[in-house]
Amino acid sequence: MNILYLEDDFINEEQSKDIINFYNNHLIHSYEHRSCDNQISYPLNILNRYKHEHTLSTCADRIVKLCKRFVHDAKLDNLEIVKRPPSSSMDYHVDSMTGDVLSGIVYLNDDYSGGSTGFESFQVEPKVGRLIIFSNAHYRHCVNEVKGNNRYTLSSWFVKNPV
Repeated sequence: MNILYLEDDFINEEQSKDIINFYNNHLIHSYEHRSCDNQISYPLNILNRYKHEHTLSTCADRIVKLCKRFVHDAKLDNLEIVKRPPSSSMDYHVDSMTGDVLSGIVYLNDDYSGGSTGFESFQVEPKVGRLIIFSNAHYRHCVNEVKGNNRYTLSSWFVKNPV
């Protein structure tokens, strides 16, 4: 199943700022991640922490409901706030973890240039509150070079829930 979904204004600017503030208030729990192409990002895994923060909980629950519309047995496997600093990017890839079926990305800021999510025949430009959901094991995707300021996203990964 090949799914690609885009929704503008999924969350508002205030909610985006709340999530970025949550990230900045929990920096001690973020870590440096180097991808296979030696690019750096700073994810904050919030899978087991988001339920205690209203904005994150509401946003994550809405993403889960949407993903279940596309794949009824989808299960949230990972949820992260990801900071990508200027000059970072991610090469084209498919997510190949066993069972991966969907990814969701909410852009939390757009005060930088570049940083679009690239697919082989089009780009999704960052816009505060924009959500994209796609079949991450099917669509080759990348993050184009971030320029100027940090890029923040709320990123989610879903697997099929074993029955």
